[in-house]
Amino acid sequence: MTRFLKPHQPIENRHWLRYATYAAALLMLAGFGSLLSVDLIESRQNEYKTVQRDSDNLSRVLERQILTAVEKIGILLGETAFHFAPVLNGTQHRDRLQANLDLNRLLAFAPEAMTDSLRVIDAQGRVAFNAGHSASLPDLDVSDRAYFQRQKSDPRAGLVLSEPLRSHLTGVWLVTLSLRVNAPDGRFLGLVQAALPTDYFQSLFAGLDIGKSGSVTLIDTDMHLLARYPAQPQLTGTTLEGGPIPPSLAKGEITGSLEVNSPIDDVLRLFTYRKLDQLPYVVVIGRAHSEIIEGWRRKAIFYTVAFVGLGLALLSFLYLLQRHTEENRRLINQVFDATREGIVVTDISGKIVAANAGFTAISGYSRQEAIGQSTAILRSGRHGTDFYEALWDKLRRDGTWRGEIWNRRKSGEIYPQLLSISAIRNRNGVVTNYIGVSSDITELQQARQQAEAGNLAKSEFLATMSHEIRTPMNGVIGMTGLLLDTRLSEEQRIFAQTIRESSESLLSVINDILDFSKMEAGKLDFEETSFEIRPLVEGVIDILSPRVRGRDIDLTCLIPAGACGVFRGDPGRLRQILLNLVGNAVKFTERGTISILVAIADAPDGRAMLTATVADTGIGIPEAAKARLFGTFTQADASMARRYGGSGLGLAICKRIVDWLGGEIGFDSREGEGSTFWFKVPLLRSDEVPSETESGAELDGATILVVDDTSTNRDILRQQLEGWGAAVVALDSAPAAIETVRRAKAAGQPFDAVILDHLMPEMSGLDLAVLLRRDPATAALPLVMATSADLTALRPRLDQLRINEILVKPVRQSALLNAIRRSLGRLPPDTAQTIVPAEDCPVATNPLRILVAEDNAINQQVAVGLLTKLGHRADIADDGAEAIERVAAGEYDLVMMDMQMPLVDGLEATRMIRALPFAKGKVTIIAMTANAMEGDRDACLAAGMDDYISKPIDLNRLTDMLAKWGDWLRAARDKNADSPVDHRAIDELRNALGAEAFQTLLDRFWATLPAALAEMRRAAESGDTAALKAIAHAQAGAAGNLGLVRLSRRLLTLERRDTDPGTAEIEEIVALADLSRRAAPPTGAG
Repeated sequence: MTRFLKPHQPIENRHWLRYATYAAALLMLAGFGSLLSVDLIESRQNEYKTVQRDSDNLSRVLERQILTAVEKIGILLGETAFHFAPVLNGTQHRDRLQANLDLNRLLAFAPEAMTDSLRVIDAQGRVAFNAGHSASLPDLDVSDRAYFQRQKSDPRAGLVLSEPLRSHLTGVWLVTLSLRVNAPDGRFLGLVQAALPTDYFQSLFAGLDIGKSGSVTLIDTDMHLLARYPAQPQLTGTTLEGGPIPPSLAKGEITGSLEVNSPIDDVLRLFTYRKLDQLPYVVVIGRAHSEIIEGWRRKAIFYTVAFVGLGLALLSFLYLLQRHTEENRRLINQVFDATREGIVVTDISGKIVAANAGFTAISGYSRQEAIGQSTAILRSGRHGTDFYEALWDKLRRDGTWRGEIWNRRKSGEIYPQLLSISAIRNRNGVVTNYIGVSSDITELQQARQQAEAGNLAKSEFLATMSHEIRTPMNGVIGMTGLLLDTRLSEEQRIFAQTIRESSESLLSVINDILDFSKMEAGKLDFEETSFEIRPLVEGVIDILSPRVRGRDIDLTCLIPAGACGVFRGDPGRLRQILLNLVGNAVKFTERGTISILVAIADAPDGRAMLTATVADTGIGIPEAAKARLFGTFTQADASMARRYGGSGLGLAICKRIVDWLGGEIGFDSREGEGSTFWFKVPLLRSDEVPSETESGAELDGATILVVDDTSTNRDILRQQLEGWGAAVVALDSAPAAIETVRRAKAAGQPFDAVILDHLMPEMSGLDLAVLLRRDPATAALPLVMATSADLTALRPRLDQLRINEILVKPVRQSALLNAIRRSLGRLPPDTAQTIVPAEDCPVATNPLRILVAEDNAINQQVAVGLLTKLGHRADIADDGAEAIERVAAGEYDLVMMDMQMPLVDGLEATRMIRALPFAKGKVTIIAMTANAMEGDRDACLAAGMDDYISKPIDLNRLTDMLAKWGDWLRAARDKNADSPVDHRAIDELRNALGAEAFQTLLDRFWATLPAALAEMRRAAESGDTAALKAIAHAQAGAAGNLGLVRLSRRLLTLERRDTDPGTAEIEEIVALADLSRRAAPPTGAG
C-alpha cells in the first residue's frame, strides 16, 4: 500500500525506514531483556523470601518441641521435689534402696527419649539418691557446679538448665535440668536433677527438610554448641567464635537472618536464627546458597537462551519480512494496476493521492492528471449537495459508504458507478485516508431495467390471468353452491357436487401456482396478530370435514390445555400449512383415522414453540420418493398425480412458509401404513385473555367409559378427558363394554357416563345403547353418541333410545366437554347448541343492506344469491359510476366493490365515495378482486376501502366478514343512539336544501336560541306556563327539523308536562343545547 499513499516515495526514505525498523527491533529486544532482568531479580528475591519464611516456620516448630520437652521434665522434677522434700528435711526417713526405687517409679513416667536419669541432691551438694543409668554411680559432690550454686543462692531460680556436660559414666553429652527443694520455712534443702541428652535435639533436627547441604544448630546464649545436624560430635560443647549472631542477640533481636560462610564447614548458607522463648537457647537453620538459587539459575539460563534465540529469530524475521515486503509491494502494485475496478485513494479532505489504471480507464483522467485533484472533478451534477453531505457524514460516522452514484468522465459523459468507500486508519485509530473502489455498471443497469420490465410484465400478466381465471371460477363455484341449495334429483345433486369439487380442486391448483409465483418473487406477505390455536385448528377441521363425511375416516384433533392461551404470529399462514397437510391426509387416506396433535413448549426469549403433527393411516410414501418430497411440482409418482390430482406444490409451499417463520418441517412414513407430518414454528406469547379457559378440573371425580373400535380415537378421547380431571376406561368393542359396565355397577363403582362410537364392527353403538337401556341397572346411565351419519334419518332412533347427547364428527373439544358436563348435570341443558350439517348456513341475525358493484353478470348472480342466502338485502351496480350514484342517493350499510370495472374502476369509485359528505362518504366498502398479487390489498386500503375478500368468494369467509362488519355497524348505531344530533337526518336535509341554505338555517337557529331560552327562563320564574310551552313547542320543531334530536325530545317533554316546570329544568335544557351545538356541524361549514 506504500505506492497507494506515496506514489513517488524516494529510495532514501525507504532505506531510512529499513534502518528505523532494525533500530526499533533492537529497542524491543532491549526492552524485552530489561523485563527478563527485572523478572530474574524479583525471582531471586522471592526465592530468598520463601526460604526465610520456611526456615522461620521450622524454627518455630523446633521451639515448640524443645519447650514441650523442657516443660515435661520440669513437671517430673516438680513431682520428685514434692515426694522427697520431707526426706531431705529430716521429717521422714526413707532408706536409700527404697528411695531409689521410688525415683525409678517417677522416672518411668518420663518419655525415654527425653531423660534416663533422675537425682536427689542434698543441701551440701551430695547426691543422696539416684535413678536410671546413674543409679550405680558412687556418691558425687556437685556443690561446685554453677547450677547448684545458683539454686542454693536464689530461691526463685526455678528450673535451671546447665551448659552442655559430658557424662562421666556414658560419655554422652547432655544438659542437666535442676529444681530447688525448699523446706516449709523456705530453707534450702537441696535440689532434684534430670539429664536431657543432646541426642534428643539431634533426633528432632533429623526429620526436617532443609536440603542436602542445609544445617540445623542449637547453641546457648554463651555460644556453646549443644547439637547440630548434620552431626558434628567433636564440636559439641565447644564455643563457636567469630559468628555474627552474638552481636545481633545482644541488641535484643529474637529472630533474624544473614548469609555468611559457616564457621564449621565454610559452606555459604542463609542462616535464620530464633532465640527460644524462656530458654537460654538459640536455634539456627542454614540453607545452602547453591540450593536456594538452583531453580533461579535454571530460569536465568532459560531466559538467556530465549533472549538470544528471540533476538536472532527477530532479526532473521525482519530480514525475511523486508524481502517479503518488497516482493508484496511489487505484487500489490501490479494487482493495483491490473484490476478492472477503479481504485482511488484520497486524503481526509478528498484530494486524490493515488489512482490505478482501472480508474484512469473508467474516468478518462491519467494518473498524473488525477493526483492532487479533488474528487469533485468526477461529480456529474445529478446529485445535490445533500447527497454528498450525507455520504461524508456516513463516512465520518461509520468509516464506510457503499452505493450507486453517477459520475462524469473527462470527456463529459455521465455514467453510473457502484462505489465502495472505506476509511484507512493509523495505529491510533485516526482516519488518514479514504480508499474508493468503483466499477462501471452501465451494462448492469441496462440489464436490471430489462429484468424489472420483464418482472413488471410478468406481474401484470399474473394479475390479469388471475382475474381472468378467478372471475369465471367465482361464477362456477358460486352458482354450483346456489344450485345445491335448490331441489334436485339424486343424479342431478351428484353431478352438481362433482362440478363443485372439481372446481374447488382446480382453484386449489391455481392458488398453489399463484402462491408459489409470489414466493419466487419474494412477495409473499406475512402478518403478526393475536390468535388462539384451538379455534384455528378446529376451523381447519370444519373446512375439511365435508370431504370426509360419508367416508370411513375419523378426523380428530387433540389440543392440550397448555395450548389454550393467546399467541401472536401469522394465523393465516399456519392455517394454510394445516389445510395443506390435513388436506393431503384426506386425499391419500381411503379409510382409518386422521389425527391432528398440537403441543406448546417453552422457547428462548420468552417465546413459545408450536409443534403440530398430522398423522394418517393412508397409503404412505415410497422410500424412493422421500428425498424429493418437499421439492416443487413433486408427488410420490406419476400414478398418484393421475389418481389423486394436485399440483405437487403444496408441500414446497409449506416448507418455504415454515422456513420464513423460523421453524422446521419434516415427516415419517412407511408405504402402505400411513404418514406423519409435523412442523414447528416459534410464536410470541400474549397477555390477552383467551376466549375459552379450562381449569383442568371440569370433570374432576367423574368416571367415564369410552367405547370406540379405533385406537387413535380412544387415545385422543382418553387424553382429552383425563386433561379435564376424569378417570377413563377405554374399550374397543361393545361386548367388552357391557361386561365392564355390569362389573363396575356390581362393585359399587358405576360409570358416570359412556361415550359411544356409532359405527363399530359386530355390534354398533346403537346396539350397545339398546342393551344398556334394557338393563334396569344401567337404564339411567348417561350416554353420549359420536356419529358421522345423517342426523335427519338417525335422530328418531336416538331419541327413542334416550341418548343424552349427540356429537357430529369431527367433534370439537369444547362441544365434547359441554356435552359430557350436561350429561353429568354440571351444565344447564340450555347451553346445548343445535347441530347442523356443515353445508347449512346460518342466517344473519343482523341483516344488512348491501350494494354489489360488479360488471360481470354471472358474478352478480352469485353475489346476490349468496347474500340473499345469508339473509341480507342486495342491490346491483353495473360499474363504478353507478355505484357512486347509488351510494349518494340511497342508504347502504356496506358496499362490495369489484376492483376491475369499465368506466370507473373500484379504486377510483372508492375515492369518489369517500369524498361524499358526512355519512355517505363513510359507508363500509369491501374490495372484491380476483388478482393474486401482494400489492392488491395495499392498493385497496390506500384507496379508502375497509376490507378485502378474494374471488372466488368462499361462503364461510363471506359469512365471517359480514358478521364482523355487521357487529361493528350495530355498535356504531348503538353509539349514535345517544348522540345529541342525527347526522343522517342532517345529511338528508343538507342534500335536499343545498349546503349553503342548510347552513343558513342552522346558523339562524343558533343565533336565536339564546334569546328563546332566556324567555323560557323568565316565563318559568313568573309562572307563565302557557308562554313557556309555546316557546318550547316552537323550538322543539326547529331543533327536530335540523337533526338536533335530543334537544327536540327534551323540549317536547317539557311542552307536554301537566305540572309547572321549574327553572332547574330550564337550566338542563340550556346545558343540552350547549352539548348539541358542540356535536352539530360548525357554524359557517359549507
